[in-house]
Amino acid sequence: MKKVNSRPVFTALWKAGAGIVIPKTDITLSGKRVDNKFHVAGYCVSVEGGGRWYFSKKFFLEGMGKTGFVNYTNSLAAGKGKVNHYFGYLELIVLAGYDISF
Repeated sequence: MKKVNSRPVFTALWKAGAGIVIPKTDITLSGKRVDNKFHVAGYCVSVEGGGRWYFSKKFFLEGMGKTGFVNYTNSLAAGKGKVNHYFGYLELIVLAGYDISF
């Protein structure tokens, strides 16, 4: 593989992650506003992969695909109500960047 100043021209990237969801619910339902506190309301998991192309020594273009799942198991609602919901997502991410070395 051709290199730009001893760096590969193309590098493959992948990432995986998981965490907790800490929302602050602020809703108006039937004319009544409820501004709840921050709290642990669920979890999320995600994975992404793609590649980075160095077209010069420091500048690069990167393309990634990302997918994940979020599950809110304990969202606060009006009064003492609780809300449960979940969703999945798919993203395509393209960016241009510059490497800064410290």
